[in-house]
Amino acid sequence: MRKSLLTTLVLAIFVVSCGEQSPTTLDTSELAAQAEPTIAVSPTPLQVLIDIKPGGTPNSINCNNQQSIITVAILGEPVCKAGHAHSSSCTIGVDISEIDHTSVEFEGATEVHVGRNGPRRHAEDVNEDFVDDLVFHFRLSATALDCDSSAGTLTGRLFDGTDFEGTDSIRMLGPPNNTQGGGIDP
Repeated sequence: MRKSLLTTLVLAIFVVSCGEQSPTTLDTSELAAQAEPTIAVSPTPLQVLIDIKPGGTPNSINCNNQQSIITVAILGEPVCKAGHAHSSSCTIGVDISEIDHTSVEFEGATEVHVGRNGPRRHAEDVNEDFVDDLVFHFRLSATALDCDSSAGTLTGRLFDGTDFEGTDSIRMLGPPNNTQGGGIDP
C-alpha cells in the first residue's frame, strides 16, 4: 500500500509539474513495471576542523586587497589504531591522507598553487600538535567573501566520495570600496 501511494504521489507531482492544471489519475501499473521511483537523500557533509590564517587570532583579512592570499588549513587529527581508541592522546578524526586535495574549495575559490597535475598537495604541522595538517592558499578576489563576511567555509571530498566541510570565523579589515548609504568616499 505504501509503495503504491508513493508511486501515485510521485506521478501526480510529475504530471502537475509537466503542465497539467489539475491532478490526473493514471494507470500506474505499466509505469510501475518500467521503473521504481527513488528518493535521493544527500547526507550531511562530514565536519572537519579548519584554521583560516593559521597562527592568527583573530583571522584578519584586508577586504580591500583583492590580490591577497588567504591560507586555510584542514587540521589533521590523530588516527586511532585498533585497540587504541580509548587512549587519551587519540581522537577519532579525519586522516588528511584521505582528503582529495584537488576537490577542495574555499568560498568558491580553488587552490592558487597549481602544477601540471592540478593543485599541489601541501602538508605541514601548522598548529604544532605533532600531526600534519593539509594547507591551502586562495586568492581573496576568487572567493565569495566581502567586507561584511564574518566566517569562511571550506568544502571538499574524501577519496571515497564523502563530502566534507569546515567553517572558521574571520574579521574583515578596511572599509568597503563602495560606501553606499552614508560612508565617506576616499
